[in-house]
This record gives sequence, C-alpha cells and structure tokens, in this order.
Amino acid sequence: MPNALLEAQLSGIPILSSNLGPMPEFLTDSDIKFNPMNINDIVCSINYAITNYNKIKINNISKIYKKYNWHKTYLKTMKLFK
Repeated sequence: MPNALLEAQLSGIPILSSNLGPMPEFLTDSDIKFNPMNINDIVCSINYAITNYNKIKINNISKIYKKYNWHKTYLKTMKLFK
C-alpha cells in the first residue's frame, strides 16, 4: 500500500501519476493520471495541475476524508472483533 501517496493526498497537493498500475487503484478522480509513454500527455497533466491547483487541493482533501475516516475505521474494526 503506497502510504506516501495517501499522505500526499491528505495534504491536498495535486497527485500526478502514471495511469499504469498499481497507483490508479489508490487514486481518486481528482488525481491526475497520464500515459507515461506520451510526452504531450505528461506536459498537459503538469499544466493542468498548476493551473487548477486550488480546485484540485480542495477536491482531494474532501474525497480522502470521506474515503479514509478514523471513526469509520474504528467502528468497522470493533464490529470485526465482535
């Protein structure tokens, strides 16, 4: 599990990642995926991240908080123990 990726997502910074596995499994739809074999796709992704930084940051934080919530995790864990 890519803990560094999850920490970066929680900070809200735009995540740019290859669209090849395994990272897309952990990315949200706010994260930016690119084809690593296509230089134009990489450049467009970087440009998009720079020009939409604030929007991406707000979306990332809200989605990660909904997906990974300590209270929900605690409740699921306690349910599993019971």
